[in-house]
Amino acid sequence: THEGFLKSTWDFRSIAKEQESIVVVDLRRADRAAGTIAGALLIPALDLLKDMHKWCAEFKGKPMVGFFCQYSVHRAPTVANLYRKNCHPTQRVVMIVIA
Repeated sequence: THEGFLKSTWDFRSIAKEQESIVVVDLRRADRAAGTIAGALLIPALDLLKDMHKWCAEFKGKPMVGFFCQYSVHRAPTVANLYRKNCHPTQRVVMIVIA
């Protein structure tokens, strides 16, 4: 676990009333054929990493940004940690685990 940066699991349904203020980012490319989350933004991990400052500015006013990938083992934790280091300190950054 990445203490201080991520909450390893999150019940996304428990915050349904706040979803309009939450950004959900799908970091997958072709492997997203397994399914999608309605309303999630498709930003492949390498594209987000390449333009990290752009995305931090884009999501600046959002209280929470959640990242997920196929298994949330590598891409999601890596991107979430790097995003957390660059975003506004009050913004909550989470990794969404699809069970």
